Amino acid sequence: MSEEMMENNENVTEEPDTKKGDIVRINRHPDRSGKPAFFVGSTLKIIAVITMLIDHFGASVVNPYLYLYLPRYGAEGCKELITAKASWLWADWMGDEAFVNSMYITLREIGRLAFPIYCFLLVEGFFYSKNLIKYGVRLLLFFFISEIPFDLAFLGHLGFEHQNVFSTLLFGLIAMVLMEKVRVKVDTAKFTGRLLWALPGFAVAAVAQILNTDYGAFGVIAIMILYMLRDTPGKQAAAGAACFIWEITAPLAFIPVYFYNGKRGLKMKYFFYVFYPLHLTLLVLLRVSIFHPDVFNFPFFKMVKEIVIMSEF
Repeated sequence: MSEEMMENNENVTEEPDTKKGDIVRINRHPDRSGKPAFFVGSTLKIIAVITMLIDHFGASVVNPYLYLYLPRYGAEGCKELITAKASWLWADWMGDEAFVNSMYITLREIGRLAFPIYCFLLVEGFFYSKNLIKYGVRLLLFFFISEIPFDLAFLGHLGFEHQNVFSTLLFGLIAMVLMEKVRVKVDTAKFTGRLLWALPGFAVAAVAQILNTDYGAFGVIAIMILYMLRDTPGKQAAAGAACFIWEITAPLAFIPVYFYNGKRGLKMKYFFYVFYPLHLTLLVLLRVSIFHPDVFNFPFFKMVKEIVIMSEF
């Protein structure tokens, strides 16, 4: 199927390249008639990227400032540290712990919209990707590329206790592949059929939980539910919002998802893949440049080593 057809006709079933060993999928043609539908896929991606950037700025820069530097040095000490190289970086509100805490919470709540949208886009990608094997390989590749900047940004050290979001998306993709193999063999109109349909996904979710992927088993189960309800967008959006009800703002992500029109929009196939590790790297460098500006005076390899050390919190 051509890209143009894919952009302009949501009811065209993609024929996977089975000669290359790809997985056969049956596009269940979601019925989006009877409701406004004006968000294209690229708009959803942009919303997710912006909210994710806001969230990660809060988690990787504001968080260590609020919970490490302010308690350790106090407002005056932080002011002296930050203004040592650039006086314009300081503003009086930065010494107000209550204000900074409120800002941090706000940034994180805005960021709750990102992951649900990425889950939805993964499900759409499952049905429209020309080759699921290559799709999975890309997710795996960028998982490895992103892991070091992810660790430095959020853990403050290199470690394996928590994995970046590409791991969750990869396990979600694997869950859908296994579930689709079962789906074509059972009667999903019956309870037992739906249970058998879901079992492979729950097994994958358990592995994701053991490996401490981002959002763990919960993230994979959310992807499963969005996949299983894809043919009924209204129910899909409602169930998706219910999945994330424990995060105050996350259900709001399903407002633009509900109004998705099935079209791709701008060509941004690799944008998220590149943006994710790149923005994490830049956030780490931003944090180091604010609190440890002298590190950039070192030769390159020593600078890299020092950045890793100075990222610890």
